[in-house]
Amino acid sequence: MTFGDVLTDLINGLPVYREGWKDGHFIYYEKDWNMFTEAHPGRDWHTLCSTAPLRGTDLAADDWQVDEWDGEEDKPDHIRGVTKKEVVE
Repeated sequence: MTFGDVLTDLINGLPVYREGWKDGHFIYYEKDWNMFTEAHPGRDWHTLCSTAPLRGTDLAADDWQVDEWDGEEDKPDHIRGVTKKEVVE
């Protein structure tokens, strides 16, 4: 798929990735925070970005895939319905 094919899913909070990314990382959009998140498997932290962390080669690639969250506990707070206020408290 192209980036255009996965864009709606990305904006709706689903994780997307490229098959060409050898380290297995993925990105998703944090609606409540209005930020993109770059996540790397096996790490306890994610990188928040005000713009999508993509290069021109990523935008032109045709190996994009949409993933699903494995379970409720794997979803970011905003997708589970937890608000920023609840996270802070």
